[in-house]
Amino acid sequence: MNSMFDAVMEDARTNVVLLYNQTPGIIIAACAGTLSTISSLTIMFLIVFRSRDALGRVYHRIMFGMSAADVLMSTAIAVTTLAMPRDSIYGQFEGLMLGNQATCNIQGFLFTFGSLCTSMYNTSLMVYFYLSIHNRMNDANISRCIEPFLHIASVGYGLVLGTAFLVFELYNPTPFVPWCTIIMYPWWCTGPGGTDESAENCLLRGNEKGFALRGVLGISFVFILVVILYSLINIVWTIYSQEKLLVISVRQTNYYIAANNKIAQDLRYTKVIFKQSLLYVCAYLLVNVFPVLSLCGSSLRLQPWFQVTQLTLRPLQGFFNLIIFLNHKVYNARRSSSNLSIYDALRKVFASKGEPEHIISTLMLVRNYQEHENNEEFLPIQVVDLIDGKILDFDDNIEENRGNQKDDVGSDHSDNLSPPFGGSRSSAGGSNDLSGFDDLFSDNEGISYNSSHLSSKHKSQDGASRPSRDDSKLSNEISTDE
Repeated sequence: MNSMFDAVMEDARTNVVLLYNQTPGIIIAACAGTLSTISSLTIMFLIVFRSRDALGRVYHRIMFGMSAADVLMSTAIAVTTLAMPRDSIYGQFEGLMLGNQATCNIQGFLFTFGSLCTSMYNTSLMVYFYLSIHNRMNDANISRCIEPFLHIASVGYGLVLGTAFLVFELYNPTPFVPWCTIIMYPWWCTGPGGTDESAENCLLRGNEKGFALRGVLGISFVFILVVILYSLINIVWTIYSQEKLLVISVRQTNYYIAANNKIAQDLRYTKVIFKQSLLYVCAYLLVNVFPVLSLCGSSLRLQPWFQVTQLTLRPLQGFFNLIIFLNHKVYNARRSSSNLSIYDALRKVFASKGEPEHIISTLMLVRNYQEHENNEEFLPIQVVDLIDGKILDFDDNIEENRGNQKDDVGSDHSDNLSPPFGGSRSSAGGSNDLSGFDDLFSDNEGISYNSSHLSSKHKSQDGASRPSRDDSKLSNEISTDE
């Protein structure tokens, strides 16, 4: 054993000097890991203490789980060389090594468990967006039928593989990152097919068969990419289809004016949600693409620019998540109070509990358009509560609004309709303002719409057509959305 140890120590591959094991690289990893840990803790704080919904939303629970997993991974990275064994064969590390094999195992397990859980929670988040936007499932149904499996898969995936690597003694130091990770010891002694053909003459710690489990990581990464891309493609197609249907419907039907306004708002908000989901995907890929290349043994990992980029980006999943999360919170704050600046909205997010959020705006789909194209029957709008899935019947309010429209035909206030919730709104002469609806719906976040076809031939009881919004204006509003 001593002769093997001496041979390993004298091998030039053992003593490779890279930015990973030098002071600048160690400092970069420690700072990035600390920043990501604080960021993920901030997300958890905002969810629990600065949201009226707290953990009552599927979106919040998924984000909370992802952030908790990132805290474990980022903390393990931030510790850097402190947890490495003092008697490590890699004497070229300039960082302080105060640990032993037990601390190295703990660091490696926390890093692996947190990393794998974060990856699966990213996938779960995309599945949630997909089900909400494409399949139009409300939070109640997702929470009851889908969410438990998302949490089980995310935690189980990290726990099973993390424990397996621990059993096979694969958490070891390596000169390619300043923390303990999944690697043979020494790193170049990987047996047949690896960089050395005689593992029995060099392997100090690890298991060749267990090391093959690293292939599962590659397979899972491909699986995650497939799920993410499939979800994104379907979400894009759903939004594109609804834009087209909405334009057609507005042009060929005499829609209830408030419904027209709300459809455009919901479609715009859903596009914002799509952009948010796309940012989460980009952040995930940005953080993981360099470790994947390094895992594949790419020669790029020897390049200085690659080392700096990997050390900087690898721990920053939590930081990117916080930026995206805050962006959405600020958007919601400014949506409810348009006069807020970004700075004031940000202060509001941190200083007080926000109103319940309309996390996913289920598209107000123009359903059965083909079937009802020639149908003159008026089918009322259904409003669905995203929290409990109940359908609220607003027939009486619609009739009331029709009466208001009938009374106002020919007046300067023909577009000043009462909000669907039975509220009243004041009108100024000639005003076409619909902000009353915006204010009311911002107070009732969590409500989305299932629209039914309203016939273009339907008229109010006195024979006068219901007022309609200018078609070209609405079409332009939709086409010029962010």
